[in-house]
Amino acid sequence: METSARVMILSIFSHLSLAYCWAPTMLRSAPQVSSVARRIAAACHDRPRTRLGPRMSSVPSTCGEDALLSRTQKFQAIFTDVDGTLLNKQHQLDPETCAAINEAVNSGVKVVMATGKARGPWVGDVRRALGLQDKGYTISGPGVFIQGLLVCDNEGNAIQEIKLGRETVQELVTYSNTHQITIVAYTDKDMIVTSETNKDTDVLRPYNEPPPTSVGEEGMRRLGAEGELCVYKMMFIGEEAILKRHRPEIEQKFAGVAAVTKAMDGMLEILPPGASKASGVRRAMQALGVSPAACMAMGDGENDLEMLKLVKEAGGLAVAVGNAVPKLKEVADRTVNDHDKLGAAEAIRLVLESNAKLS
Repeated sequence: METSARVMILSIFSHLSLAYCWAPTMLRSAPQVSSVARRIAAACHDRPRTRLGPRMSSVPSTCGEDALLSRTQKFQAIFTDVDGTLLNKQHQLDPETCAAINEAVNSGVKVVMATGKARGPWVGDVRRALGLQDKGYTISGPGVFIQGLLVCDNEGNAIQEIKLGRETVQELVTYSNTHQITIVAYTDKDMIVTSETNKDTDVLRPYNEPPPTSVGEEGMRRLGAEGELCVYKMMFIGEEAILKRHRPEIEQKFAGVAAVTKAMDGMLEILPPGASKASGVRRAMQALGVSPAACMAMGDGENDLEMLKLVKEAGGLAVAVGNAVPKLKEVADRTVNDHDKLGAAEAIRLVLESNAKLS
């Protein structure tokens, strides 16, 4: 009798553990799992609404509740990618996301945009949606732009700048001409320049950055020279299949003098060596006086990988939106809804709920 009771208890705990981590799968299909386990799974994942707003449907990439349940430190800052994460498919902030951001800022949590984009009209659009005045470059705290190569305060003053070497810039221009691949340069005057605008450069327009400016072949040859425009990063634009074919050659040719990353298909970005979005985020954290352990970071692309690792490895919270690339979801503590289904708002509310429990 005693042995039977012991076996029953162990069975219940086993079902409970499986239900907690694998509930989505169990609830969809798994006839071999008992009805008791399914009821436990439903109870674990059908939590009630909280005072911080309705619970949205998240999809944990791992049994990531532990990263929140075990916290003893409040979150002090949120670092978020912009396109594909914070903004919806129309490159706008949803009202629910605005509300979550403002609630975070009003509670004392800094919200920092960490993007591959250049500063441009889109910043004003974000600030207006949040009820902030047009003039300014950030939400709260510093802003991280151009894959971390430019970090600035709200007045636009540079806190960190990292630029490509002139020789590397010219070799990239030559490679572009040789292989007939469009290339643009992100410069220190909030300008994006190219030899000639075309259908490839037109794909940048919906992102509301400074519109690409034609400077001709001669203008591209002067980039990086004394008294001329300096370059933060360069970007090849074209068909994904073509860029994918050229990427290994570019990585090999520019090894040691440049780093290669990708935010989205059809765009291959060339950064100064050792640079990444994480380096800019680290500098912004220093300016705020916060540690990675007190931060949440969220994103969707390959270029967000180092940023999420920086936070996760320190004990912070790494979040991928549902539309993120697989390698980002593998690193993330949590995977929330798609960027077009209020995933960013959901992630921000995870922070607010965690902080409320520690109040």
